[in-house]
Amino acid sequence: MIAFVVLAASVVLQGSRLGRLIEGALPPSAGKMHLGGVTWHLRALVDLVTDAPSPIAVEGLQIVDPEGTVVLDVPYLEARVKLRTLIGGSFSIHELRIPRGLWRFAQLKHGAAIGFLAALGPKTPPPLPPPGAKPGPGSKFEIADAELGEFTATFDFPGAWGLELRRIHGTASLIQSTLDPQHPIFGFDAQSLVAEGGGWLRIMDDNVLPLDRVVINRIATTQDHPDDIALDLGEADTGRSQLTGRGSFTGIYGATSTPGIDLHVAFSRAGDALTAVAAGKGLGGIVVTGGDSAVISADLTQPFDRIKVAANE
Repeated sequence: MIAFVVLAASVVLQGSRLGRLIEGALPPSAGKMHLGGVTWHLRALVDLVTDAPSPIAVEGLQIVDPEGTVVLDVPYLEARVKLRTLIGGSFSIHELRIPRGLWRFAQLKHGAAIGFLAALGPKTPPPLPPPGAKPGPGSKFEIADAELGEFTATFDFPGAWGLELRRIHGTASLIQSTLDPQHPIFGFDAQSLVAEGGGWLRIMDDNVLPLDRVVINRIATTQDHPDDIALDLGEADTGRSQLTGRGSFTGIYGATSTPGIDLHVAFSRAGDALTAVAAGKGLGGIVVTGGDSAVISADLTQPFDRIKVAANE
């Protein structure tokens, strides 16, 4: 009888039916999560007891922020998920493989919060506990390790900076945790990224550099610097120009933080890049030359509202 029930569950609780069941079981959040379908294997029953990561496939995963903007769109993925952790209201995802997808990490149109993080937050903030009382249990969203393919990532902070990378291949991890409500955690770490589709880099609102191909050694928010996004740019190509850089975008997450920059950049064969930036400002008649001798390095520092540039040609 038990075997029959297990086999029946493996047939009935699959695909869109299981996707809807999981959606309904998750704690209400400020955003929306949609699961088009979830497929699992019989070994999941054992994994449920041990909380070992269990193999699943997911179709049509979307996360929408409180303003209705899609901040994560993954048509298909394979992963191993801790099922008992999931039932408890948290995600712990391992060996994630994403053949294609989109992630938007950007400020809300009406507010200073970041849409992706706001989407994962509670729909109704919990009331403050009485003095001396312990806060209730929190939750966690963790991607322990992911392999990206044909992935697009957009970072957009109007008035400060933005970066879009298209057709990314590389590895990444991410965690958002309120398991200790007094010390919430957010961080991500992406390494060895190659964006074959290029993209763009924007410093403030009117300096946009189109990119043909980008290699990023690492982009991350770490627990050592929880309010910053560190960038180690291996190379970014615009025509014959090549940009390298290392440093941080600062003041990203805090409600009272001031966005800024602390970044050293260098251009080799800078003519094509400067011509492209000028064209983006409507100055299409300007062509910057200089050949291999056109080399620029700069240190960008301070908050964006009073940015300082120290440059050398």
